[in-house]
Amino acid sequence: MEALSPIRGTKTPRGFTLIEVMVVLSLLAMLAQGLSMSLDALQSRDRDRAVDVLRMRLAFAAERAWVRGQPVAFERTPDGYRFLARDTTGGGWQPVADSSVLAERRLPDALRWSALEVEGRAANYQALLVFGPAQTTFRLELTDGSGWHAALGGRDGRVERLAGGTGP
Repeated sequence: MEALSPIRGTKTPRGFTLIEVMVVLSLLAMLAQGLSMSLDALQSRDRDRAVDVLRMRLAFAAERAWVRGQPVAFERTPDGYRFLARDTTGGGWQPVADSSVLAERRLPDALRWSALEVEGRAANYQALLVFGPAQTTFRLELTDGSGWHAALGGRDGRVERLAGGTGP
């Protein structure tokens, strides 16, 4: 049903003009692009935070091993990592159960393990990084869409974080 125009007494069409529709679609496209950029920034912050948390947990494991005089091992898993302690009865490695800091963790989806070097030599994927009373040097590297991130461990037990471009 169409309304009569009060001025001429003619019928006026209802609806939106093409220009109005295009303006609304343009605004929606700009909002979608802004939201997409915001989500990318949040994912990047999540990856950076995950690498920082990993660095702090590695430092904690090294300090714990030094203070207690008992080895703690770091194990990479396909989607994360965990820390292991020596089983006092059988001598094997068991997940650390007495520390929430050293509990098993997942990595953000975009992060992937790329390399582990212990004492300057490349280690295979199954190799454990063992912290003990005598600290070893290591370089643990991860990659994501923006480049690589590395945790460097020194003989003094400190663990530093490095981030780089697209090359190693």
